[in-house]
Amino acid sequence: MKQISCFLLLLFFSCDLVAGVKQNTVTNPPIIVGKIFNADDQIIHITVFDPDQLLAAPLLITTQSTNGVFKAKLPFVNPQWIVLEVSGIPILSNVTGLGILVEPGDSIHINIPKISGCKLADVTFTGYGIEKYQFLQDLGRLFLDTPCEGNAWDRSLGQRIDCFTLQYDLVSQLVVRYAKRDNVAINPKIQNGVISSLVNNVVLSFLLNGKNDINRNELYYKRFLSELPFEKLLREGAASKGTSLYKILYDWVILEYQVSNNLTYSQINLSRKDIFFLMVKRYKSISVRDWVLATSIASQAKTEGWDEDLEEMYRLFLSLYPDKLYRKQIKELRHTMTKKIAPLAKAINFSLKDTTGRIFKMTDFKGKVVLIDFVLTGCAGCLTMVPELNKLKEKFIGKDIAFVSISADGSLELTKKGAGRYSSAGSILLYPDGEGTQHQVLQQYKIFSFPTLVLIDKNGKIISSRAPDPRSEKGRTELFKMIEHSLTK
Repeated sequence: MKQISCFLLLLFFSCDLVAGVKQNTVTNPPIIVGKIFNADDQIIHITVFDPDQLLAAPLLITTQSTNGVFKAKLPFVNPQWIVLEVSGIPILSNVTGLGILVEPGDSIHINIPKISGCKLADVTFTGYGIEKYQFLQDLGRLFLDTPCEGNAWDRSLGQRIDCFTLQYDLVSQLVVRYAKRDNVAINPKIQNGVISSLVNNVVLSFLLNGKNDINRNELYYKRFLSELPFEKLLREGAASKGTSLYKILYDWVILEYQVSNNLTYSQINLSRKDIFFLMVKRYKSISVRDWVLATSIASQAKTEGWDEDLEEMYRLFLSLYPDKLYRKQIKELRHTMTKKIAPLAKAINFSLKDTTGRIFKMTDFKGKVVLIDFVLTGCAGCLTMVPELNKLKEKFIGKDIAFVSISADGSLELTKKGAGRYSSAGSILLYPDGEGTQHQVLQQYKIFSFPTLVLIDKNGKIISSRAPDPRSEKGRTELFKMIEHSLTK
């Protein structure tokens, strides 16, 4: 039986569209039934993320398809967006670049005609709650009829603003058309989600393309601001949380700083703390402010650790008396991350199986330097880490060093699928029984994000529980020196 790993990624954090086309008061968990034509039996994986739960591990669900048919009852009572991938190939891509929305009470039947190159327009939906998908399909067709299709980077900044204005108008017109034709009210949060994706493209264009021409950049900025309902987006987008909205709010304060100080892009010299303070001053809506500041602290803590700058940001955040949901999580994050495992502490022992069932223990690596890479299939950062780890292995080939990957996946099939792509080629790939970040090994090493590197010396003592990231030149140099020094001791 050919097994094709398939993700239903319910991307609460990476999607900005969090409400439905209609008001739905039903609290029954949604059900999805799918049919992928011309496909063998598959393992279906569903991963659920909640952007309000900054520290929570993803919820992983696995089901089995038969003759291409799968069924999943999703255990949540709030609207969630899903992105469907088969062997890493997105199936339901649409004009937002996101996925499809699932709401409590929905009973959706999805017919997918093909795997490769399948877009939302190719899929048919039946059942209860399909209006929102039809809306996105219609919007996609309208966008295809505009001169804005194709590679956005081939257009000037002015042309991109023209496209934004045109597409923004199309969204508004389609909302009115649905109301008049079908008596269906499109929730404003869906509009804000689509608009967030459009705005994100233009803001990024300012930062990347408006680098040297200060006067033109300021002119375009004023024009864009006059045509963008930014304050409305802030007010109504509070519930549309996700990476697109966060990126807009983060990049927007940088753009305002650039224009107000008459700077070129290369002249901008803002630290992460500076940007955080700018966001505090800029965003007055409490629901937006608390979420974006908490998200900023959590994301930076996970990638760069807890330092003096982050401590200052944390104290300012608490002084604003934020919503208790975020205050509690950020306090918990600080408590955990400031209790780092001390260097030269004894490495945490484990007994884990690899993908063939062979058991490995930490004691098996006595006499060797060990670099542990904590990974997750589907993690974009893990993809970019792999080439750097492969280079390290080449440099230290024949030396007393072991490269170990520990997967936080919810199923063995998913871990096997990610082998060599999300974990370095030839590393010893271990699987902690599908417990993910709840497994005691990940808990004891305080693993919150992926990838995370832990370096252990020949005597089984921890050199660093947050080893330098080799994806940067500085991190690459530091990690190489640490390994080299450990090998010679």
